[in-house]
Amino acid sequence: MPCIAYIDQCSGLLQPEDDGRVYAFAHLTLQEQSAGRHLLFYESLDQLMSLRRDDRWREPIFLGVGCLTKVGLGSAKIDQLLTTLVDSDGYEAGEMHSYDWYRDLILAAELGADCDWGLLHGKQIKVDRIQRRLRAGLVNLLEDRAHAQAALEHYNGRLMDPAPLLVRERQKAAELLAGLGDPRYPVSMEQWQQATRQLSPQFGREGAHYWRFIPAGHYQVSNWDEKPDVTTVDLQRYWVGRFMVTVDQYQAFIEAGGYTNDDWWTKYGLRWKKEEKRTEPRWWNRQTEQEYRNQPVYGVSWYEAVAYCQWLTEQLDILLLRGYEIRLASEAEWEVAAAYNSQGQRQTSPWGEHPTTPEHAVYDWNEENRPLSIGVGLLGEAACGALDSVGNLWEWTATPYEKNGGDVQQVLADSDDPMVLRGGAYYQNRTKILCAARDRLLPKGGYDQGFRCILAPRS
Repeated sequence: MPCIAYIDQCSGLLQPEDDGRVYAFAHLTLQEQSAGRHLLFYESLDQLMSLRRDDRWREPIFLGVGCLTKVGLGSAKIDQLLTTLVDSDGYEAGEMHSYDWYRDLILAAELGADCDWGLLHGKQIKVDRIQRRLRAGLVNLLEDRAHAQAALEHYNGRLMDPAPLLVRERQKAAELLAGLGDPRYPVSMEQWQQATRQLSPQFGREGAHYWRFIPAGHYQVSNWDEKPDVTTVDLQRYWVGRFMVTVDQYQAFIEAGGYTNDDWWTKYGLRWKKEEKRTEPRWWNRQTEQEYRNQPVYGVSWYEAVAYCQWLTEQLDILLLRGYEIRLASEAEWEVAAAYNSQGQRQTSPWGEHPTTPEHAVYDWNEENRPLSIGVGLLGEAACGALDSVGNLWEWTATPYEKNGGDVQQVLADSDDPMVLRGGAYYQNRTKILCAARDRLLPKGGYDQGFRCILAPRS
């Protein structure tokens, strides 16, 4: 006791309780680090794994792993811990619920990011193997429709043990996947070529392919308020991007000379780029952190979206169908991809007539004033397989805005007039997140706009 009293007097790290018969740590973090260090250094892996889902032990585990990285013999324990967390054998054998495995994957990804994967590479840890398993597992989580349906039931009040992961947890998984390299969309030209070389001729949600097929046909569009005048359009077959263009994908455009090669810019776009001295989208520096790289790029003008499409068309030209290009959708093409189901019927929401929830779309999300990662609302998938058609970010179209709707099939190659935006954004309420959501903006753009590419007949 004299020793403890001396430490208390000299450092203030301990504080007496119960008339000096008991001493406690004055700072919780010091207590957590001491407990975590003991757990990681002296307890068995089984003991550690038994505590991993107790929120009280979460911070001690992180601090303990941090201590392990600083000692020579710590690498083997870290490798053993991460390997056990990402191992799917228990889940595949039925000894572990998939929801528990998903949470283990998130914990492993957080521990790796917290320690810095780059530093772990130099510590005889099988980082490449662990990251491969993490990527595959996190994609499995984000693409698991049965899990997404269970999450909706849990959101609506059904008690489950273990509980499925709601959107906030899936968003964390998506952010961690971004730091590992999200494989759900093409970034390199080799990946774009692979995605474009074999286009699916099937309409539907099945598969994880990037380009989603829309069959030729007669479609009713606009006039959502049941006015007697009906607009019917004839569309040739086309393919729509499963996701909006991400920060990762747009970064590749910038690195390929997107702002220095004037050949990809329209006349009005080139004038705007030079007047604004633009070398990247607005607020670009806010978007390039690792955890944001699979979010849809925002702050892009219509001119930047068109330039990106023209660049991608040039890169993939030899693989494109004769007479086709990569471009923005007309207002009609956007609406058909978002609203039509497999029976050829138009729906008010991409997922049908079911109520809108956070499990379907991103709305009422003002905490960080930015969109969420692509595809976290799997239940909001359109019948063709496109995700995030409503909510998250407004999407540019190639159609000029007219109050009465105008020619919804019109595709402009260049414009200095207001253009149509569709789909709504993350900060709006659920009544605005519909296939009918429509707005306008000058091509120079603002904050909350992104875009989606389609592969369609040349305008």
